[in-house]
Amino acid sequence: MTAAVWDPVTKKYFVGKSGHLVGNGNGYVPPAMWKTIAEEAVDVEDDAFGTNCAEVHCLLKAFEQRAVELRVLSLRDMGVFTAYKPGEMVPRGPCKSCKNWIKKYGATYTF
Repeated sequence: MTAAVWDPVTKKYFVGKSGHLVGNGNGYVPPAMWKTIAEEAVDVEDDAFGTNCAEVHCLLKAFEQRAVELRVLSLRDMGVFTAYKPGEMVPRGPCKSCKNWIKKYGATYTF
């Protein structure tokens, strides 16, 4: 899967890939938010993939580029997370675990 999101704070688009195997790096994502993401249920058969999702990769990249004081718990300023299967032109939408943290922190997603 591939996902993209616009971050108006950095004024950049970020693209992420599932299967990135990247943790919270140097703590770019606030610890409370990362804990929420990491504690989401992972069940491949139930379309829930946790911290290894493309949307999480986008979030990691965006927060890495933000100034420390702008790495906040609210994602209300984020654009819409959009996920696609590579080679397809129809949005797939996030997995169940990503839907939960995206909603919890005030962002939105397509599909």
